[in-house]
Amino acid sequence: MRDPLANQAIISALGLQLLALLVREADPNNSNQEAALIQRAMMLMLERAHEPLNMPRLASELNIGYTRFRELFKIHTHTSPKQYQLRVRLDRARDLLRNTDKPLKEIAQLLGFHSAFHFSYQFRTTQGLSPKAWRKQARSRTKPAGSQ
Repeated sequence: MRDPLANQAIISALGLQLLALLVREADPNNSNQEAALIQRAMMLMLERAHEPLNMPRLASELNIGYTRFRELFKIHTHTSPKQYQLRVRLDRARDLLRNTDKPLKEIAQLLGFHSAFHFSYQFRTTQGLSPKAWRKQARSRTKPAGSQ
């Protein structure tokens, strides 16, 4: 004869897991919704890389307070929203420097920097080279063998 309580531990564990899932789905602050909110913020920052972005306004667009937005962003990305925005802009700047002949001033304007000087300063701070030197180095690495 089988012990009627033999599967009780498994049934209890499954019941607790189900209850936890139901509570998490009912909780408006659950991590899935938070992650989706941060993903949306990141997409908006990518789409608006050329604009000077007002982070409190972005938080408001996402129906969240600015302080909570910053906290969640840092938790999910390990960086602040402003630092992420700068990284997006500088990633695009590297792409433009490598693949176009656009002047630095135009790249700075395209990416929403206040000036070419501000762009150059931010670029040099993160890359260790000026945009002009970085462009020259990047292009020399991508030239086919034997070309001048």
